[in-house]
Amino acid sequence: MKCKIYIVLFILCSHYSIAHEGMWLPLLQEQNIFPIMQQAGCKLSEHDIYDAHNASLKDAIVQVGSDCSGGIISNNGLVITNHHCVESFIHKQSSVAQNYLQEGFWAKDHTQEIPVSGLYVSVLQRIIDVSNDVLSDVSDTVSAQEFYMRTQAKIDSIIAVYTLHDSTLHYSIESLYGGNQYLLFSSRRFSDVRLVGFMPANIASFGADLDNWMWPRHAADFALLRIYVDTLQNAADFSEHNVPYIPRTCLSIDTSGIQEGDFTMLMGYPAQTNNYATSYETSRIFSDLNPLQIELRKRKLAAIHEYMQLGEIQSLQYYSTYYSLLNYYVKWQAEQEGIQRYKVIERKKTFENNMQEWIKTQQDISENHSNILALYDSAYAQYFTSYIALVTYAESVWKMDFFMFAEKVLPLYYAALKNTVDTHRVERIRKVAADYYVNIAPHIEQKLLPDIMSYLDSNLNVAYMPEMYRSFSISERNDYIQSMIHESILFQKNAMDIFLKKIHKKRYQSRPQNIVKIMEQDKGIQFVIQTRAVLSEILFPQYYNALLELEYCTKKYMSVMRTCTNQTPMSPDANGTLRVSFGNILGYSNADAIYYAPQTTSYGLQQKWNLQHIAYPKDEILDSLCNQHNKGSFFSDTVYVNFIGTNHTTGGSSGSPVLNAYGSMIGLNFDRSSESAMSDLYYDAAICRNIMVDIRYVLFCIQMYGKSPHLIQEMSFFTK
Repeated sequence: MKCKIYIVLFILCSHYSIAHEGMWLPLLQEQNIFPIMQQAGCKLSEHDIYDAHNASLKDAIVQVGSDCSGGIISNNGLVITNHHCVESFIHKQSSVAQNYLQEGFWAKDHTQEIPVSGLYVSVLQRIIDVSNDVLSDVSDTVSAQEFYMRTQAKIDSIIAVYTLHDSTLHYSIESLYGGNQYLLFSSRRFSDVRLVGFMPANIASFGADLDNWMWPRHAADFALLRIYVDTLQNAADFSEHNVPYIPRTCLSIDTSGIQEGDFTMLMGYPAQTNNYATSYETSRIFSDLNPLQIELRKRKLAAIHEYMQLGEIQSLQYYSTYYSLLNYYVKWQAEQEGIQRYKVIERKKTFENNMQEWIKTQQDISENHSNILALYDSAYAQYFTSYIALVTYAESVWKMDFFMFAEKVLPLYYAALKNTVDTHRVERIRKVAADYYVNIAPHIEQKLLPDIMSYLDSNLNVAYMPEMYRSFSISERNDYIQSMIHESILFQKNAMDIFLKKIHKKRYQSRPQNIVKIMEQDKGIQFVIQTRAVLSEILFPQYYNALLELEYCTKKYMSVMRTCTNQTPMSPDANGTLRVSFGNILGYSNADAIYYAPQTTSYGLQQKWNLQHIAYPKDEILDSLCNQHNKGSFFSDTVYVNFIGTNHTTGGSSGSPVLNAYGSMIGLNFDRSSESAMSDLYYDAAICRNIMVDIRYVLFCIQMYGKSPHLIQEMSFFTK
């Protein structure tokens, strides 16, 4: 009998025992993962990676905004991240006259560096386990709502105490393992961040949408930023008097080259994974959620792409929007293929069956949690009903330009309802409208909205439709939408101009009910008002209540899972906090007789240029540099471009420094292969690969293409 139990436990834990799997907290010793890292080739101590009191690698790893990672590579606050991580900010700085996206940019000194409004960079200071404090006032007998209220009150109280002690730091408390552990993260947040250098987009994002999520790749996906602080080295808003940040430590760079099999370690801020999703949860994602998201993105992308083909101005106008939408459109399709091809749902079912068998052998767990999986799936089904409706709105009207524009106009309506209209409020609306009709192309959504609403008619629960709209027949709905896009101030500039003239008149400002009347006659405004009512009064309450129940059930489910795998290290799902993932440089095979080597070179660039495909525009300067005898300080012959490894990554891992066994930087993470899109749900080291820029190619681009050797002189280099 004991032998059978051990066999079941071995099978149960096997999926979670793959060394390359997981995005680990930097508290490596506490997770029992560090010995495995050392066996894999790591030459560092755990204190080299994370030390709360002394300089360590964690002081050189940054979070860029809320979506990306980066590394500090000089003692003058120079930061490296991905080009695509700051592309939207580059886009905002670009114009037809000064098109940084098309031309690239290299600051020759500090005075030329471009301030980036709205971008911040964070550096972790310390991690503290506050689980006992957060969970001190709860038990398994409280309701989901009570659990949330009590733990949230504790979290708020703890953060208040730390903020009182040091208000210069930013604090957050994050739950792990489904709410079984709570960690406090303190960080310094820097808001004066400036663009220093980056390649033209056609080189940085070489291959564009054709190569996205694909291997082999040949992209120079990097950008250089600089952190500025006040003269006392305190974080500060932009000022001409600010000076470069001096970090506690910075990353050294190793240019000796890489080999297949080399140990690699990523440090960064991965956003979100769901690796412990059940088979039922995964099946709903595969059968319902992803197909819906793919279809709605497809329609939006087609409409925007058609507009972008009209010319350079139109292309530049929607460049950032288009490629932002495209990224996950491609990802979801690849995830679908991976789930099906690698039988992810079936593998999860096998795990669950083994878990159920193990539970039967554990009397204390069996008495309390024998049906834990069924309870979890039931809670997820309840949650999914409102969740997929919210996603439907988020992928359709809720995030369309006309809707977001309406939300800026509606404060005038609500003020008029309260008889509080004034000239300042009216003037703000005029400025918002002027900006909207200059920077947005409403006719994109005039063509798109009928198509989107037709899809919603067939795929959105009628109970979640706007009140008036749901009462219409299909033909009446079509007529309503057509009337809306041809008459509403949200779609027609002439209608907006007439509206603005009216509300500037004294009889409208002195009698706000007149403003209410004309806004209630606008079908676009009414559509948005009623949609917002559905979201706030029906969908969000249902969603949040179901989410609380699901999270509470997740806590119990994860507790059982951790108990049964207590001899096997188990990484918490990514949640935007600092993580470490490790693996090796390794090629792979995804089909019979096909093997993908782990490195690409400039010869691949030239082969793609020869295809004369629109996704591979030839850059004559780069071509010349790759072919000339003098290739600079970092290549003597072959120019190595990108490489792949078995590191577990996800969104947010973009820009993560890739480190060797000694902690020196050898590359920059920027993507995954299409086979790896499923790794947010299920990781398989045999097939999942992350894609990285070789640091030597980065330096080659800086030195030879950007003609900026002064930036390289700031850096320190690793020697064994």
